[in-house]
Amino acid sequence: MLTIERRTTGDDQALFQGYREVFGQELTESSRRRWRWQYLENPASDPQGPEIWVAREDGSPLGQYASMPVNLWWDGREVRASWGMDVFLRPEARGKGIGAQLFTAWSDHVEVALGLGLTPSSYGLFQKLRYRDLGPVPFFQRILDPTAVAARRLGPVLGPVGGLVLRAWLATTHPVTAPRSQRIMVQQVASFGAEYDALWERARSSYAMCVRRDAAYLGWKYLACPTQSYEVHE
Repeated sequence: MLTIERRTTGDDQALFQGYREVFGQELTESSRRRWRWQYLENPASDPQGPEIWVAREDGSPLGQYASMPVNLWWDGREVRASWGMDVFLRPEARGKGIGAQLFTAWSDHVEVALGLGLTPSSYGLFQKLRYRDLGPVPFFQRILDPTAVAARRLGPVLGPVGGLVLRAWLATTHPVTAPRSQRIMVQQVASFGAEYDALWERARSSYAMCVRRDAAYLGWKYLACPTQSYEVHE
């Protein structure tokens, strides 16, 4: 008999073993390091525990769909939402529609569901379930050390020469022309206070969709993350 249920602490050993079989030891250890932070310390976490759905056959776990809950500003109001991640099935459980049942169990418990960084198989399943493809997530980046970038691509011998060429090209194609105001001060900070709650209240209405960025969320995401290090400027 196949069942889809919320994950319990009794599932940990079997699911981490299954994760190791699918993704290998290195990714499994990385998953363990971020486990408590991502699923238990998240300020949007459900009091009932992690929002992770497990497929079981006769009580034995076959796989899971883990989701990270967020409080989402959506079209003028705040809704319960979550981002889907860490999906896997044991090889013998694939191709039987179990993945679709896991996806449905997840999305039935939130108002907005979003999948990021999908594998080809997951992407095909999202399409079958009539999810809307929003395309790639846009981001901005700026090269701060052209020589280091060139050395990574060209090696230590050609890196310095390539760095000079890259620096000259960037100065021509991406000049820094933004005006600076004497009224604005930028400084590095080590914490988020109540003023960030007020900033979120003022700024949220200008977004069609945005995760609640109050002090609790910002502190959790950028100061408490065990696998990434951030510098925060305000």
